[in-house]
Amino acid sequence: MLQAYSSNITVAANAVCPLNSAVIDKGNAESFAGAGTIELNRCGVYLVECDGYCTPSAATEVSFQLYKNGLPQPQAISAFTGVVDTIGTFGFKTLV
Repeated sequence: MLQAYSSNITVAANAVCPLNSAVIDKGNAESFAGAGTIELNRCGVYLVECDGYCTPSAATEVSFQLYKNGLPQPQAISAFTGVVDTIGTFGFKTLV
């Protein structure tokens, strides 16, 4: 099991959101493989759960999406219309 998070970061448009802290890291079935990448080291079905909040700097759509092997996963995306300097929330759960 791996639980990771980032806090107080700025993410540019269309950029990978870095995961810079691990709260729980047990076993070796998964590991960090780059700033915003978690590598699954064993075959199986994994539950990926994501939730968060952000404060947009412009009134625009904000989205957060899971990628698997470089491909966007249509079942794992969350989006909202951002309001300048207003906290918005996002989240999804999916099996991979």
